[in-house]
Amino acid sequence: MSKVAIQGNASGTGTFTIAAPNSNTDRTLTLPDEAGTVLTSASDITQNSGPAVYAHSGAGQSISNSSWTKVLFSTEGFDTDGCWASSRFTPNVEGYYQISAQLQFNSFATADSYLTSGLSMDGGSSFIRILSRDVKRSGGYNYGAGGASMIYMNGTTDYVEFFVFQSTGATKTLSTNQDNLYFTAHLARTA
Repeated sequence: MSKVAIQGNASGTGTFTIAAPNSNTDRTLTLPDEAGTVLTSASDITQNSGPAVYAHSGAGQSISNSSWTKVLFSTEGFDTDGCWASSRFTPNVEGYYQISAQLQFNSFATADSYLTSGLSMDGGSSFIRILSRDVKRSGGYNYGAGGASMIYMNGTTDYVEFFVFQSTGATKTLSTNQDNLYFTAHLARTA
């Protein structure tokens, strides 16, 4: 039979009290079979702490025809751990990150063109393509590209940037609206 032991600390002078709640219902508190720290609602350590970033808007960035171009964000909504700089997310905790990004071209008027966006890891030439579309109709339509991906990052040197590729035959301008141009990232789970 297991026992519960409360062990005092010889260095302290305070009294630790376990108080029962005001309840007419019997409750059972089951402790896990592992060592560790029990967190309370007043703890400054939380299980889901870690980097989180939201950046949005742009300055009407021009995107050249038929070349991958890094998307620039002019406004930082929040950056909990100082991991956002120069439109680049470089987290300081090793783990798995949920990354999402969105962009939009206004009046994307050329039919039979191609639009895709991607996340680049560490400035490499390969992209995680998160949305591709063939534009099949002409006119003053707004076309967007974006999506989300889960990415492992080492917490020291790995970084992610958002890129776009369009093939209309001309330079196009991105929307400046924060609803149509944004980047978010957060730690989903440590490694």
